[in-house]
Amino acid sequence: MSQEQTASYVLITGTTSGLGREFARIFAQNGYNIVAVARNEVLLQQQKQELESQFGVEMVYIVKDLSAEDSAQEVYDEIKYKGINIDILINNAGFGSFGRYVDVDWQRQKGLASVNMLAVMQLSYLFGKDMDRRGEGKIVNIASIASFQAGPYMAMYYASKAFVRSFSEALHEEMKSSGVSVTAICPGPVATNFEKNAQMINSAMFTRLRVYTPEVVAARSYRAIMNNKAVYVVGWPNKLLVFLTRFCSLKFSRVLASKINLGSGRK
Repeated sequence: MSQEQTASYVLITGTTSGLGREFARIFAQNGYNIVAVARNEVLLQQQKQELESQFGVEMVYIVKDLSAEDSAQEVYDEIKYKGINIDILINNAGFGSFGRYVDVDWQRQKGLASVNMLAVMQLSYLFGKDMDRRGEGKIVNIASIASFQAGPYMAMYYASKAFVRSFSEALHEEMKSSGVSVTAICPGPVATNFEKNAQMINSAMFTRLRVYTPEVVAARSYRAIMNNKAVYVVGWPNKLLVFLTRFCSLKFSRVLASKINLGSGRK
């Protein structure tokens, strides 16, 4: 590929389902070429065919498990080899785990930390340096309303999202003078396979709180990204919840989160 790039490219991790899939669609719909990173090559091939035929953009995909050591560096190296400059980076890949911290398999906890935090850090570092040199670009990190409190029975997930939000806010201030914006997107529960993968089907998080579709979250987040928001909480019910946490004690906040996460049928 030529080193001279005219079209804009968006790198999205975790593109084959849920929120990542909708981000890919909405950016493609707005004329951006997509660089997709996910683990399932069959789904990536299907997505490539769909986006290119539907929106007339280019989609490049990289098959990569971001929990593996050096995977973020390998993604960066492959994109540089292809001669692509990333204009927008969306660190979307992530997952959760449910249960007492000491009861959840250690390898799953380690993988969660690698995907939810380390990959976000390294991809932001590598592509952020390129954006900083060019004097333009956007980094988008998917946090959560969970980032505003501690989360018993989902300790690692809540903690990882608190890291992502804090990290993103700091980068936003550091990089805005060089023309690079950093946005932390904070959705509440989203109607994806997250609750099944995290074994949270009975959790009140998905039965009592307002659950948005990935299409709604992606569309609203797109506007916030384009407007260079530092932090964007999706939906007024979630904004209200985040606002109310300011007036709650830490004890009340974590006990409430415990009850929400446990939901019905659990002791």
